[in-house]
Amino acid sequence: MIVLDGDLVFVLEKEEKKGPGRGWWGPPSGTHGKVKDVEIKYEEGLDAENVKEKTGLAPEDYREMFHLSGYTTEIKQITRVDGSLKTDIYWKDAEGEDVGFAIRILDGKVAKNDVLGLGEKNKGLGRALYKQQIDVLTRAGYEEIQLYADITIGRYAWAKMGFNYADPGETASTSGRFQKWADKRDIKPPKGGWPKFKSAYDVATYKIPGVSMVGKDIANRDVPLSMKMDIGKAFMLDKEPDGHGAWGGVLKLGS
Repeated sequence: MIVLDGDLVFVLEKEEKKGPGRGWWGPPSGTHGKVKDVEIKYEEGLDAENVKEKTGLAPEDYREMFHLSGYTTEIKQITRVDGSLKTDIYWKDAEGEDVGFAIRILDGKVAKNDVLGLGEKNKGLGRALYKQQIDVLTRAGYEEIQLYADITIGRYAWAKMGFNYADPGETASTSGRFQKWADKRDIKPPKGGWPKFKSAYDVATYKIPGVSMVGKDIANRDVPLSMKMDIGKAFMLDKEPDGHGAWGGVLKLGS
């Protein structure tokens, strides 16, 4: 089992041509199907009615968010945590083997993605799950999804998926840190000088024609040594102290 802040290994293997946002989240084949097989358990004192009153989500909404065709989904428990509702979800395959787990927290009209862990062989399932969650939460009037991109690949992949910095000031500070990172590696600025990034997506997709790096040029054991990448991606994936580092992300819904 590998635990990431999302099932994001696929991002390193296949680049998408579309820009950030909901249109990028097309689910892989085989993830649709009936959702009645999702079992839901509640903490003592909670039931479907008062959970819907607090979250705006009925049992069928929970099932739609977390169902994966061909797998057994169990919402192990919905519990109260500091005025919010926390949901623990587990998936098993046809042989009863664990496939993955997730923790989601709903607080008002904000969804907080705490963790998603999936086995490496299940690449792409995380994308399907997030597509379903975005659809359901948008329909229910949720305003945003929050997360903390702190584990390796997620630092880059969430930006590619349209998540932006939760702290607006981080955009400007990232521009300065990127320049220092590039200077230290003798990367020359392009004609017109270094960019002033306006979003996390700008950072992740930044490139200079004719300039690239490979996995062995950065400190990240999850990146293949021979994998070629543009410098914006390399900066976000580099785990050296002067690399991009972890960041708080937010995806605005319904915009």
